[in-house]
Amino acid sequence: MITDLVSHIKSRASQLNGRFYPLKMPQDPLIPSAVYTVVNERDKQCSTTHQSYASTMRFQIDIYAQTYSELKQITDQVKSALYSFEVIPSNINTQDLYEPESELYRQIIDFKITKRN
Repeated sequence: MITDLVSHIKSRASQLNGRFYPLKMPQDPLIPSAVYTVVNERDKQCSTTHQSYASTMRFQIDIYAQTYSELKQITDQVKSALYSFEVIPSNINTQDLYEPESELYRQIIDFKITKRN
């Protein structure tokens, strides 16, 4: 599911130009860029058969841009991609930040996806 979600977002968040990295950005990255992290993954199991019937993942996407307006445009593209994914996310939360050391604007998008097996 992670690979499909990443591909889906990359194809729809055109302002990122494919710069969507797992866990960390490369050294001296081109901006705008984004990083995705699986914060938590949990399988739900049937207590009698011990077989998994669903998997819930909590993701975090961190978007970095040089201007606040560019950040919000990319955020809209990413959220639109999330809402059009085959498994619609739940509990989408966003947070605006500014990184003074790098002088970049940052948007955190946190959400969950539950997929039935």
